[in-house]
Amino acid sequence: MLTRLLLEPNRVIAVNRLVEAVWDANPPATAGHQVRKVASELRQRIPGGRSVILTDGPGYRVFLAEEQLDLSTFRRHLSQAREATGQGRPADAVVELQAAVRLWRGPIETGPAESFGALSSALNERYLTALEQLLDLRIRLGESAEVIGDLRQLVAEHPLRERLRGLLMIALARTGRQAEALASFTSVRQMFADELGIDPGPELNQLHELILRNELVVPPPAR
Repeated sequence: MLTRLLLEPNRVIAVNRLVEAVWDANPPATAGHQVRKVASELRQRIPGGRSVILTDGPGYRVFLAEEQLDLSTFRRHLSQAREATGQGRPADAVVELQAAVRLWRGPIETGPAESFGALSSALNERYLTALEQLLDLRIRLGESAEVIGDLRQLVAEHPLRERLRGLLMIALARTGRQAEALASFTSVRQMFADELGIDPGPELNQLHELILRNELVVPPPAR
């Protein structure tokens, strides 16, 4: 219940949505009462809990300042990274993205409800997208060799993410390792065919062709 509240800080979560988060489609008859009981227990167990877990209209909300919750800080760093990128300050964007991804401690633990899982999946996706943006900027800033190890590990953890595969191919090609870049494409193409019965997307295929013809050009980010 606390995790569900923290996923949307400072927003009212109705009791019925909290019931769903804890029990999904099979709540007990006493579910509403149990939610109120848990809210009371949380207020006792959290320092200053009465000012943190608030009853608000049809439900409850967690009242926290931005710096009190990693999730809020993570979102702020992403916003500042977007602003820096838009203003042509890629090095500053890298700093903000690095600060954001350092806050990550692994996938969010979720309850049984589909809506709970959807919130967690969306947050996990934002984290992976931030990682991809960070690695892309570092490659464009001339750090291809430094990111290859991280990219290999991420590709192993998320083998179906074509963006990560493409970044690895670019980093390898830009460090004079064209053969490895081409071999990486061959590997992903075979895996997609064996496991999914499909080919890689057009962007990965185009990237393969550019590397094959030694025509890969990755422009640096605007400064």
